[in-house]
Amino acid sequence: MLQPDAPSVAIMKRFLARPYSGDARKLLEALSQTGFESLRIKWLEKQFASFPPDTIAPPPFVTGDDLIILGLQPGKSFKTILDRIYDLQLEGKLFTKPEAMKNVHALAAELKN
Repeated sequence: MLQPDAPSVAIMKRFLARPYSGDARKLLEALSQTGFESLRIKWLEKQFASFPPDTIAPPPFVTGDDLIILGLQPGKSFKTILDRIYDLQLEGKLFTKPEAMKNVHALAAELKN
């Protein structure tokens, strides 16, 4: 979270969905109190607070079963496709399963080339 570049919305939501995020946030707050990256940590907390709770870890629109139904073979590209589609969902760029499935086709073709 304290990398030089600001984390994406998807990265922040994936962080918040982790079981240790509460403890990690307490640690960030303690670091901030010492003056370490206090502006950055305050910015992160503001971002975290802006996410409606139901958008942090929603059920994914697309699963591995969906990819198999489309005829894709399990493998390295499976995880890549599922992660990219879920990131788009977390970032509010996909709103429905049909919309996500269209993106699956495009990503599968991109990864094949």
